[in-house]
Amino acid sequence: MEEISLSDATGLYESLPAERRIATLAPAYVVADAGRDPCLHPVFVARRSGADFWLHAVHRARIPGETSSDFQSAYGYGGPVSSPGFRLSPAEIWREYAAWCRTHGVVAEFVRLHPMASEWQVYGGEVHEDRATVVMDVSVPDIRAGYEVRSRTAVRKAEKFGLEVVACPSSEIASRFASFYREGMARLGADDFYLFGDEYFSRLAGLNGIRLLVCRRIGDDEWMSAGLFLAGALTLEYHLSATTEEGRALAATNLLIDAAARMARESGLHRLYLGGGTDRDPGNALLRFKAGFSRLRRTFRVGRAIHDIDLYAGIAARMNIQITASTRVLFYR
Repeated sequence: MEEISLSDATGLYESLPAERRIATLAPAYVVADAGRDPCLHPVFVARRSGADFWLHAVHRARIPGETSSDFQSAYGYGGPVSSPGFRLSPAEIWREYAAWCRTHGVVAEFVRLHPMASEWQVYGGEVHEDRATVVMDVSVPDIRAGYEVRSRTAVRKAEKFGLEVVACPSSEIASRFASFYREGMARLGADDFYLFGDEYFSRLAGLNGIRLLVCRRIGDDEWMSAGLFLAGALTLEYHLSATTEEGRALAATNLLIDAAARMARESGLHRLYLGGGTDRDPGNALLRFKAGFSRLRRTFRVGRAIHDIDLYAGIAARMNIQITASTRVLFYR
């Protein structure tokens, strides 16, 4: 087990078969995501065996008031990737990885495992199912035929009112989308955590797979809805979006997703991953909105691990925290 460079990690990731090259699992995405917070430092831990490998790309962050650190996945999703021919058993990989973490002062970790990688991600910590997410099959001849009636009606409404969706250059991510997104989040009363700074959007703009789609009136430059999408080898992932009050009334986001699905198919991709709701409630409003575009579901899982139980217990004692089964693994954040 070893820490490797971004260049080496990228080379390993790019050697994966297409179905395993998911945008938010790419090392470059982890580096871009670190722009959210100067306390986040991308780390790439790998176990190589000939041409085969296991790779875990995470953020390292110093634990407040301590000399030790923890690992966290990037915003959205994360978790390890591995080549199909990697022969070490999950137990062997995890023993080596946990030992490496203890040696390097990594006390604990929390990761959001990618629902599109659930069949092959090798993660040896505790794993818990969290919520349902929505994925669209965009390889079908008629994408809209898979929509619920309410979503097809909303898309037609947006078209009837003269809205269109256009692809904008990535330079507008930092110059215009950043403020549009923050204004949208503020209107919703979102937590300050989601009001990402300019550095974050500047880094996202540099990603090869980034796509900015904007919904507006035909011939008008005023944005009604805008979204960032990340393209992997086979899957386009919804990342962030915002909508004005007028855009919401005219179903602009419905048209935006419809256009993203068509763009994905035209680019040779197979799926558009939409994600889930804002909480675990099956009746969550955001989940219901996304569910209107597809009946296909994937389960979002979270992973956690305590690598150094003695250090972990010492931190809890110093903070006067009683650890129970329901305690968040990174309780000090």
